Amino acid sequence: YPDNVKKEKVLKAIPFGEKSIAIEKGGLVAKGIMIKELGDTSDKIIVCNAAVTVSITT
Repeated sequence: YPDNVKKEKVLKAIPFGEKSIAIEKGGLVAKGIMIKELGDTSDKIIVCNAAVTVSITT
């Protein structure tokens, strides 16, 4: 579901510096249970991973 990533919102969470973002297809989708009371709209469990790389020049 890379198209669902809100790129500008992610970049805004990084407080300063030169920022870039790369979205790669991957992660995991597994069957779970749908609990309407929790706002679920499907029985899918969607897992995504994120990594942040920080470099400091001294």
